[in-house]
Amino acid sequence: MKSKVASALPQLLLALLVLAIVASLGVAGLRLRERLNAPPPDTPNAAHALASTTERALLRVALTIGRLQTGEAPVALREAHAQLAAVLTEAGASTPAASQLLALPDAAAWGEARGLADELAPLVKLPQLDAPLLAGRFVPRLDATAARIGKVADTADAASRQPDPDHNADLRALIALALAGLAGLLLAGTLAHRQSQLARLREQVAHGIAERTVGQQQTSERLVTLSHAIEQSPAIVLIADASGCVEYANPRFETVTGYPVSEILGKRVGTLPTDRLDADERAQMWADLSAGKIWQRESESRTRRDDPYWERTQIAPVRDLQGELTHFVVVKEDVSERKQFEAKLLRQARYDELTGLPNRLLAMERLTAEIDRSDRADGAISALLFVDVQGLKRVNDSYGHSFGDRLLVAIGMRLLERIGRHDMVARFGGDEFLLLLARRSDVGAVRRFAKELVKAFTSAIDIQGQQVHTSITVGGALAPLDGRDADTLLRCADTARSHAKAEGGSTCRFYDESMRRRALETAQLDNLLRGALERNEFSLAYQPVVDLASGRPIGAEALLRWNSPVLGPVSPDRFIQLAEETSLIVPIGEWVLEQACRELAAWREMLNLPLHMAINVSSRQFHDYRFVDRVQTILQNHELPGDAIVLELTERLFLGDDGTSIEVMRELAEQGVRIAIDDFGTGYSSLSYLSRFPVHLVKIDRAFVKGLPEDSESAGLSAAIVAMAGALGLEVICEGVETPEQQTYLAGLGAQHGQGWLFGKPLPSADIRQLLLNRASSAPAA
Repeated sequence: MKSKVASALPQLLLALLVLAIVASLGVAGLRLRERLNAPPPDTPNAAHALASTTERALLRVALTIGRLQTGEAPVALREAHAQLAAVLTEAGASTPAASQLLALPDAAAWGEARGLADELAPLVKLPQLDAPLLAGRFVPRLDATAARIGKVADTADAASRQPDPDHNADLRALIALALAGLAGLLLAGTLAHRQSQLARLREQVAHGIAERTVGQQQTSERLVTLSHAIEQSPAIVLIADASGCVEYANPRFETVTGYPVSEILGKRVGTLPTDRLDADERAQMWADLSAGKIWQRESESRTRRDDPYWERTQIAPVRDLQGELTHFVVVKEDVSERKQFEAKLLRQARYDELTGLPNRLLAMERLTAEIDRSDRADGAISALLFVDVQGLKRVNDSYGHSFGDRLLVAIGMRLLERIGRHDMVARFGGDEFLLLLARRSDVGAVRRFAKELVKAFTSAIDIQGQQVHTSITVGGALAPLDGRDADTLLRCADTARSHAKAEGGSTCRFYDESMRRRALETAQLDNLLRGALERNEFSLAYQPVVDLASGRPIGAEALLRWNSPVLGPVSPDRFIQLAEETSLIVPIGEWVLEQACRELAAWREMLNLPLHMAINVSSRQFHDYRFVDRVQTILQNHELPGDAIVLELTERLFLGDDGTSIEVMRELAEQGVRIAIDDFGTGYSSLSYLSRFPVHLVKIDRAFVKGLPEDSESAGLSAAIVAMAGALGLEVICEGVETPEQQTYLAGLGAQHGQGWLFGKPLPSADIRQLLLNRASSAPAA
């Protein structure tokens, strides 16, 4: 409240003064109208003008200081100061106006103004000023001095208006009164204007100072934060001047490199002890930086203790607001851990984790390089050996996979012991290895090495005191004889290995042209076999099965036939094994089962006889989880009892069985389906699985029937099989019966059934129906 009254008091006094002046002017006007024809002219007041100019010059300097920004060149302040100095110089000259001012009261204000101008003189010459500090020191003093000189101006103006002494007393009094009124009005207006001006200037100055103070405080805070961030940065930060000499380095530099910061200050970037750049690299770096680019690279460096580490360096130019280059900032990061991780990933990508040997990728790269070298060397031969280890599955099943892993490591070590310094051993995957033999003089040397390698694995391998016996099969290919690229050699070596395994394994085979032809034939056969079922290229032929004692037909065996539009009729010996390897046997076998049961249902209806159908089933098809359900569904669809079909299985299906086969057989037996062992006696015939598995029939192979009855060995084996089957309650079917003598002999041994050309060769559906009809009508009653 007091502040409001104080601020309104000058205005109240000014209003009263104006009223008094107006009243005085009224009286003076009446009297002057009577005594004067015209008012005397006013004379210029030079002292008043000089004081006013000085006042404005001081105020301009104060305002300019208030607007000044920190870091800004004080150009405007220099101009304002120059104007003030010029005015003060004029006030100090020997002129009437200056003399009149010095004679007035409060003329000492000119001394204060000159003092302020002298204090500012050296400051305005500086390139940059601290604005807040300057404002606080000078602006209040400049304002106060300007106010005092303003009063002097008013006093000078009033003094200049004294009346002319030559007029009479009344005229002088009237003129004095009029002049006093006018002077009062002028003074009141001037005071009001000055007060308004000063108020606005003070407000502007205060606002500018406040803004600059806040901005400076924020800038200062940001600078402090930035400084702390650089000081505590996990990366090395260097700041260099425009010539590239280091001015600053944060503590991280010494932490990482071991070099004190003092040792690099003043040194040029690119020549620091950790930079390790040659002259060409430095020249390229400065060329990039001069072009305004950011230069960066990753390189191996060394600490002061000569410890190696990897660093990533980035250098960027720094420019001011005018675009002029002022500094360079250098950031260096220790990337040793990332480089170690990348090296680990690279090793994992190129080396086998278990054995530490090169993997397939690295082996193929090395093989490619060796082939290129062989092409340039006269007479040099390189070879790729594909090594397959036998017995690893048995070891894993018996001792566990950890033990098997140790065996693989030991095998890799044994292979390494056999090679030369230019050779390579790699793990291809699983139980397969690759050997690259380089710079061999002739093919004979390579073949001898492969044979000795196979022989080296006939001795047991010691694994934690356990003697483990294993063997290897080797397939080889020669460069450049068998191929001039890595993929071709690998394919040839793999083909040779497959042929060696087909021959029983534990041997070595080298690729030859016959293998290539067979491989091409197999590839063509595989390509044509796929889709053959959808193209209806398969058919069934049926060979009669008869009762040996009476010759009466009791059924037939369904035999698969393939008539390819490209290859013509294809023997089952050529495509059945391939179908099993490719799993095509599963849909093909299901189609056979469906067609055979449909045919059997038609025969039974036509002949009204309980005929049966023998159907061959592969081990892959037998172990398909849908097999039992499919058999049951097909029998139901054709309204056949389970005992109407006989499923013929090979002896290989029973080897190494884990109990799954027994369970499947039992499920089939519950449906009445009978199981026969095909080609009995040619494989791993064993009484154990005859007693363990729910088998109903054994089928004597044609090899034992062919020499009967003259061949005593065949006769003895046939008699033993029949006797053994009889003792186990199994029926016997004899294949390849071609003469009546063989029929009579086998029937005499006690064999129940037979099939062969004596009774009929494999026939298509229409022909087998007629044959069965003829046999059934001509055969004697049982």
